[in-house]
Amino acid sequence: MVGLRALRYILPLALASLGLSYAQVTIDIHTGNAFKLTTDMFIVQDGFEPTVITGVRFETRPWRLPFRFTFDNYYQVRVGYYGPDEPHFGVEAEFIHDKAFFSSGNDPDRVVQHFELSDGVSFALVNVVARYGLLTSPDFPDGRVHLLGRGGMGPVIVKPASTIRQRRDGHDIQGQLTGYSIGGLGLQVGAQVKVFVFPWLATSLEYKLTHTNVTAPIADGTARMSLTGNHFLFGLSFGF
Repeated sequence: MVGLRALRYILPLALASLGLSYAQVTIDIHTGNAFKLTTDMFIVQDGFEPTVITGVRFETRPWRLPFRFTFDNYYQVRVGYYGPDEPHFGVEAEFIHDKAFFSSGNDPDRVVQHFELSDGVSFALVNVVARYGLLTSPDFPDGRVHLLGRGGMGPVIVKPASTIRQRRDGHDIQGQLTGYSIGGLGLQVGAQVKVFVFPWLATSLEYKLTHTNVTAPIADGTARMSLTGNHFLFGLSFGF
């Protein structure tokens, strides 16, 4: 708790150094699951005609058991800023570490033996957010319950591992800090409910809808697909 109390003094000084008036900074840390809509995969590979795999299903597989805090897991981290003149509106920087594992598709020729974005199909977003407080009291002047809505966009970072037509790519660098690339542009809309336990700590439930058109490298080519996900998240929110 000493570190959290220190942030209450450090953050105003950091914001002042950037020329920003201090009102509130929020930090959200979530996990959960994402359920992706059925999509098509377009494969371009040297030596073959372009191929379309229809009806592709992706799984998220959000956690490893036993659970551990590693980059293998599905998570979200978000930092928000609310100015002193507009406490109901803010801006946020958000990182969603999503994942996608090829589960099935209409692939009678067995073109896809394996495809995963397990080291991430990660969204790095800038959001605008609106919030409304309920159940105000002396201890919770902004409300004990906050309702929030947001929208955002930003780049999507991918790191695939695949075996397409028996040609392997990316398997040997999984878990390493290499092989990442920008796969496309990501979009999101979402709604969140925060219930405060203390003025600086809240429990949080969130739903978001994300969309991106991803282009991922494979051996001697690329795989392109549209990924639309329904995300259900829970976690903690801190306010300073």
